Amino acid sequence: MTAVYITQAGSTLSVQHQHFQITHKEKLYQSVPVTQVTQIILFCICQLSRPAVKLASSRQIPIYYISRQGQELGSCEPQSKRAKYRSQQLKRLQNPEFARAFAESITWAKMHNQSILLQQLHVSSSTFEPEVYRAFFKLLIDDLPMAYSLDELQGYNVTAESFYYPALGSLLPFELGFRWRNLQNPADIINRMLNLGNTLLHQQTSAFVQVLGLDADISHLHIPSQHQKPLVCDLMSEFRPMLVDELAVNLAKSRIITARDIIPENGSGALLSPRTLQTFIQHWEEKLQTLVTHPHAGTVSYRHCLELQVREYIACVLGDVQHYRPLVWPFPKNNTAGDASDLEAEYPMLVKM
Repeated sequence: MTAVYITQAGSTLSVQHQHFQITHKEKLYQSVPVTQVTQIILFCICQLSRPAVKLASSRQIPIYYISRQGQELGSCEPQSKRAKYRSQQLKRLQNPEFARAFAESITWAKMHNQSILLQQLHVSSSTFEPEVYRAFFKLLIDDLPMAYSLDELQGYNVTAESFYYPALGSLLPFELGFRWRNLQNPADIINRMLNLGNTLLHQQTSAFVQVLGLDADISHLHIPSQHQKPLVCDLMSEFRPMLVDELAVNLAKSRIITARDIIPENGSGALLSPRTLQTFIQHWEEKLQTLVTHPHAGTVSYRHCLELQVREYIACVLGDVQHYRPLVWPFPKNNTAGDASDLEAEYPMLVKM
């Protein structure tokens, strides 16, 4: 399935012979069969023909609007029938034990995957001491069961990120300017890529949540924000290190995207250049199509893994499984942690191919 991206201002999206077509200055740039399109993402001011909008609505294809800063501005999502599992979600929402178990599970998985990413990256840095980071995350993870509320679980999450992102920055060239996480108007290329990647991850996860019949406003850990759906934020947490963080780091370390690829903007930090935006989107789609070995589904893409985890949550809500099982990376082969084998027996482990 395909996401259609429009990045050139002045482009037109129309429909011809059951194909969505993107043209710019009367030149055809892309033609995609309607049956293959799952979402349409706009990064600029462009023209959408009435037949294209009508067809997208009839096929339940959402249209998303993203700013040049990589932030979601809004969406045009079809008015679908009532979420299939809304009543079951509301019932689970009234169960404090269910909410707590799910929130702790996704918090643990995100921290675990952050720790694994740092350990994987240490190979290319002689000054990196992975034992320090491993010990820090182990301490936080071991303390999670003692958090007495969902707010305190979020506090653990904030503590982890205040340590994780500077650690990630220490592995990158100093000239990239990445020192900490900046959500508002960052001037460095890494934060710009992280912001954009998280927005795209939110949209992809949101599409699965909607199609599979969940109410995206009923969540357990995250709270509603202007353009972020709380359940989507819950379900994408474990994937952020796997998909967004690793991609941004790899693009920077391989110098596919560099500090020269941003354009200073008064009052807005800096923007990705049009060419850089297209490059990032290309690699983002390649990342989603990357094949991994899933413990239950076999060889699947990361995009399919997102769908499988939404289905896992549905099974958990319906009581078909005892608890939500997040997807996590396995420990590095040289890891000496004594609980590694027990952990890998309990949780689904993704293996890179």
